[in-house]
Amino acid sequence: MLAILGFVLALVLPRIGRLPRQLLIQNGLSQIRMAFRDAGTKARASGKPTRLILSPESHEFRIENGLAQGAQTAELGGISSGNPGSPEGGRETPGFLSKLSSYKVPTEIAWNLDDVLRDDSGTVTYSFFPGGEASGSAVEFELGDSHFVLDIDRLTGRPIIDELE
Repeated sequence: MLAILGFVLALVLPRIGRLPRQLLIQNGLSQIRMAFRDAGTKARASGKPTRLILSPESHEFRIENGLAQGAQTAELGGISSGNPGSPEGGRETPGFLSKLSSYKVPTEIAWNLDDVLRDDSGTVTYSFFPGGEASGSAVEFELGDSHFVLDIDRLTGRPIIDELE
């Protein structure tokens, strides 16, 4: 009886306190998707462009109002980023959306930013527009033993996360 108990404890104890690998990966991907979803929602609800900035050193995505310096509507083939029905080019942002500003991602994510397009300030930025369109560069990252590429659907603003072999 003691031998069986010892065997079970030897198998279970090393796993206590560690998240299973798959759960860690799914949590990380979910945090990334949430940041993209909320940035797009904020742009559509406010009627003004919004940008999502990747900050790998602080392990987060930040949402900011407006376009990045140097960003032009030419990225979307001349699509206007304002709301033509509003004199200021936008609407007031609903209260819950104005509080959304940063999304932590797991510290285990290793971003590969070597060949990534950046804005004028040198940051990796995704822009979201009131019509639902979006722009940004594809970024590769590692989480656990898995390699992924993060891109954005230009028409809907949804993140596209594919696992690389």
